[in-house]
Amino acid sequence: MFLNVDNEIIKNQIIQNTMNRTRIYIFFGTPDALVDMMESMEATQLFDRGEYMVIFVDMMSYSEE
Repeated sequence: MFLNVDNEIIKNQIIQNTMNRTRIYIFFGTPDALVDMMESMEATQLFDRGEYMVIFVDMMSYSEE
């Protein structure tokens, strides 16, 4: 879960509120918002020990044409 918000305090609060009970984050959103979320997670050092994972679900539809 992640909200498309500009406020860094809110983004960091979401990570802080979920990091103790969540290890795998499934992300639905834009690539830019994904980068924002992962930067917040990196700032909290969640990736340092390899205990957290983010799965990005691309919502774009693709065709062979």
